Amino acid sequence: MREIDPDADAQERTGMGSARWKDEYSCDCLRLDHEHQDMLISLATVCCCIDGTMNIKQQIESLQNTLEIKPTTELKAVKSIVDAVQKEREQLRDSMGNLSGNVSSMKGSGNNDQGSGNDGKIHIDVTLAFDETKLRWLGKIIERMLGILVRQTCGTFADEEQMMDKYRIPRHHSNIHFSQHLVLIRKLYTTILHIAQSAENFKYPIPSTFSQTFIQ
Repeated sequence: MREIDPDADAQERTGMGSARWKDEYSCDCLRLDHEHQDMLISLATVCCCIDGTMNIKQQIESLQNTLEIKPTTELKAVKSIVDAVQKEREQLRDSMGNLSGNVSSMKGSGNNDQGSGNDGKIHIDVTLAFDETKLRWLGKIIERMLGILVRQTCGTFADEEQMMDKYRIPRHHSNIHFSQHLVLIRKLYTTILHIAQSAENFKYPIPSTFSQTFIQ
């Protein structure tokens, strides 16, 4: 999080111009929009690592585009992680007889087409076929991704709260945001603790239901 610069933020804003704040405050600061996008990409990556049926092709494309503009260390780490996990799963699918075949009747339907451009490809979760060594590796990968997600989330929320304070956003409005941040942080930490408990047993994959908990 860089030092807040009101003039720079005002120039980047898409709707408020030089007003910098108004009673009914809306977040149209490009810097925060980019931070939110990074958070959502990391969240999608965490969910993909946990749930092998989740297709995040659209998010990966967005990540690649972001890296071309802003190649940060954390985003590079996210790209490296998602590439490694997908490569491991694809290799296992191939060795099991290409279980992720194309079924034309599935085009445009089902959760497996989300973000995939409706290409009809079924993503079979082969994580259940991982041996203990691979499950241990995947558990460490998920822990690393969760660390990135926590840093991004807390950093972005802190940036928003500091911005509201510096720009003298009406207290009744900023308090609503602060309360929402607390609820989201509590949900994030609670889910992470459950995942950590599940990850202690490397004989079984982390339940894919945690990915649904994150995105609900």
